[in-house]
Amino acid sequence: MRLLFSFILFCSFNASLMGQDTLFYRQDWGEFVKHDLFIGYNGSPTENSQLRDNYHSIELGIWRSKVLNYNHPASASVYFSQELGLATGDFIHGTKFGGQVTAMMYILGAEVTHHTDYDSHSVTFSPFMGIGAYSFRAIFAWRLRFTNKDFLPLSALNVNVSFKVFGIKSKKVRGYPY
Repeated sequence: MRLLFSFILFCSFNASLMGQDTLFYRQDWGEFVKHDLFIGYNGSPTENSQLRDNYHSIELGIWRSKVLNYNHPASASVYFSQELGLATGDFIHGTKFGGQVTAMMYILGAEVTHHTDYDSHSVTFSPFMGIGAYSFRAIFAWRLRFTNKDFLPLSALNVNVSFKVFGIKSKKVRGYPY
């Protein structure tokens, strides 16, 4: 019985190794450098407030990503975006510079933002984590304010959902020549 069990285990182990065979490939496997236009939504929930009173914004920006399209996708991106505040009494404009690393469906990154209502401003550093890939992300960011800690519309937490609208440029830098 032990010999039969060992034989079945040995055969199934070899079959699973053949499932990782490199002879199977997709046409889009390889490493790419991509430039994409993205759009996003930001929300800053605050304690004991109605949803309509919270700070919301729409952002538009450009991602530059190095994307690894293999069995286990990964990417590294830097981005620049502009955001316009919604659902507040004041006009709020924000500028963001950030970077993120994704592996499988996990995202880690950080961004530096500058928000202003043209009377006062606030500069923040926001480390974040979330789920997604290079073309989509849903993240939670914690704002660490450097200046004007009393800039009212912004809370310490930011929720962001962003996705690629269309690709501007894509270049294959390594991979299968097909």
